[in-house]
Amino acid sequence: MSQNVADLCTLLVHDIYGELCSRVFSVLMRLGRLTLPSLAQHVQLPNRLLKNGLAVLIQQHLVLHHTPRTHNAITSYEADWESAYFLIRAGRVIGLAGDRFGDAAAGALSNLLQQGHASIDDMMEAYSVALGRAGDRSAEGAAEQSSTGIIEGNMGARPADGSTSVTRLEDLRAALQSLLGAGLISEVSEERFRPLADSFNQAEELHKNGPLGASGTKAKALLVMNVLKTVREWRHGSPAGQGSSSGGNARLKRALDDEDDLPVSAHAKRRKMISNGTQVNGCHEISGPLDGDVALDVTDNLVVRVDLEKCIVTLRNEELVAVAERKLGFPTASIYAALLRLVGDKIPYCHDSLADVDAEEDSTQGPVVTTQEVCLALDKSSEHAAHSAINEETGGSAMKRRKRISISLDKDERLDVPLVEEDREDHLGCGSGRIDTEGIEDPNDPDRRDAEAEVLPKPKDPMRDRTTRYTQVRKHLRLLAEDPSRFIKQLSRDHSSFNAESDTWVVDFASLIKWLRQSELETIITARFGPLGTRAVSILLDKGKLDEKQISNLALVKQKEIRSLLTAMHEAGFLQLQEVPRDNSRAPSRTIFLWYYDPETCRQLVLEDLYKTMTRLLQRIGVEKEGLRMLIEKAERTDVRGHEDVYLSLQERDALQRWRETEERLLGQVGRLDRMVGILRDF
Repeated sequence: MSQNVADLCTLLVHDIYGELCSRVFSVLMRLGRLTLPSLAQHVQLPNRLLKNGLAVLIQQHLVLHHTPRTHNAITSYEADWESAYFLIRAGRVIGLAGDRFGDAAAGALSNLLQQGHASIDDMMEAYSVALGRAGDRSAEGAAEQSSTGIIEGNMGARPADGSTSVTRLEDLRAALQSLLGAGLISEVSEERFRPLADSFNQAEELHKNGPLGASGTKAKALLVMNVLKTVREWRHGSPAGQGSSSGGNARLKRALDDEDDLPVSAHAKRRKMISNGTQVNGCHEISGPLDGDVALDVTDNLVVRVDLEKCIVTLRNEELVAVAERKLGFPTASIYAALLRLVGDKIPYCHDSLADVDAEEDSTQGPVVTTQEVCLALDKSSEHAAHSAINEETGGSAMKRRKRISISLDKDERLDVPLVEEDREDHLGCGSGRIDTEGIEDPNDPDRRDAEAEVLPKPKDPMRDRTTRYTQVRKHLRLLAEDPSRFIKQLSRDHSSFNAESDTWVVDFASLIKWLRQSELETIITARFGPLGTRAVSILLDKGKLDEKQISNLALVKQKEIRSLLTAMHEAGFLQLQEVPRDNSRAPSRTIFLWYYDPETCRQLVLEDLYKTMTRLLQRIGVEKEGLRMLIEKAERTDVRGHEDVYLSLQERDALQRWRETEERLLGQVGRLDRMVGILRDF
């Protein structure tokens, strides 16, 4: 871990949790693992303040701790810089949750990020208190903090029309179940507070003391496999590490998926059968048999937290969809988004930190998706969008809302949801018939009947329509597979159009992210050294180590021009140089200088520059904010918020507006840099 990462994470902790927590976190980042006496010696704070700071950091999962199972053992503490860096992505994750599951889910996820972890019972109680108070006071007073720490004004991002995102506790419970089913939040276990190295040590002791022991080469290899399997079960809840969205949520995920296949009228009956007729908002356990061996086991005392690894999977899918849209267009990207969502539900993390580094990855061993599953996912997303469009009270005609929720396949084919009654009126073109003297359209008008006969489609064969839909979806999937970027790979192919849904597809994330990283690095090199620098890097990446003359011949550039470019890129660290002497004298005239490009070294170099740039941007935001500290504190008062025209002068409002624009620009740059960090490091 570099100094730039430590500075960035410490600055993030200071901005959110204050000076006390940042001081403790900074010492742990700088010195590594420490016990409480050693930490108190370096922090130079009273034990009471030190323990308060540690409690906050542990609650937020920013500090890990471990106590050995020995007599008079001393607890040691270690900073988790990855959780600290995730603070910069909180806004993106909340936005993704809101787009997929609604404002209630976004508000619940925001509160969990603020609290670190919380039980469902505490969240339900806090929201019930907030909803009770919200009914007795105005909207301006709804932003104060409740006694349990849940911010009432942030129970969810408020829609544009100002309506409250959570009006019933049932909405909150449904949002939490959706987040649990998607894996964005997971159950808190003891392993989440323990460093990974301590988990390995404990698992190794467990298996060494077992009946197998560790004697011989094969026994040691088996020991390593058993240790990895045990640690994976502790941390993810499944031996294989895959096959569930977030390990411990596997049973809940299966139960929710089975419930989604039921008709809407069966949901309430099923929940009533599960809870034996009791209410679901109490503190009792909800359990019961569902479809054989599948059971829904949700308790109100379940403690949950935001699953950072699963959130990174969601961000990776969003980035890949954006790349596909830029290259292939929106219709194909919509199909790709549905496929990635199906694959993402089966992947709990992007990188398995517990996997054997020497093992070769097989791209065909990932989750497999069929064309039929993609079509069903598109149908579900279209129906969900249709219900949202019907329920929302916005301006514009129903036909415009219908166009927004339709998923285009090509210029002539669309995966549209059935027309609702309001859409049917717009689709038929009201006003085309004869209008009587009172302005009411005559339903018996022959012109109107002729127009309806021309516009209304004729009944189609369901089997033929389904085959056509599968064929259209398969065309877009093959377009993704045949692209040079290889967004997906086809494992099996059935050339018969009647069996189009039997095709199976897999996403080779390893090669896809490798290509994406190289594209990002080439974009940076082009911005710094021009197109000629990118051409030189492509040649070296393809041919390997070359001398100056060979590079100039392949790049079709004069040797004098390429020499200055190679020197500049070498000084910046993007190119490496190897000296091969022809004899033992090692004279420069008798030495061959070979240039080569190392993607890993270049990636680490760019990451360090990104960390440093993000730190400087956040520091600049702090400097700009300090100059207007009094004005900002005044504007954030509860009595001033929403009444700036009354309590702030014209000069103060102009200064506040300029500060907000400056902060927005700087935070926008930080978000762009974080996207590059995700591509180069996390995805």
